[in-house]
Amino acid sequence: YLLILALLCTTLAYILSLRALKYVSAFVANLTINLEPVYGILLAVILLNDHKELSPRFYVGVVLISAIVFSYPLIKKRMKKSIN
Repeated sequence: YLLILALLCTTLAYILSLRALKYVSAFVANLTINLEPVYGILLAVILLNDHKELSPRFYVGVVLISAIVFSYPLIKKRMKKSIN
C-alpha cells in the first residue's frame, strides 16, 4: 500500500510539474523547487508550532534568501531598461 501511494504521489507531482512548465517560466519553476526546504520549515513552524530549535540566524537567512531571490526580477528589469 505504501509503495502504491509513494509511486502515485511521485508520478502525480512529476506530471503536474511538467504541465506547469507550459505556463510558467523556467525561473519560476526553479525558484519553487529550490525554495522547497524553506517552505517546508516555514510550514512546520506554522502548522505544527515546531520552532524550538530555530535560532534567530535561521530567520535572518530566510529573509536574506527571500530578498535575493525576489529582487532578481527587479534587477533584471532595471538592467533591461538601462540597456534600451
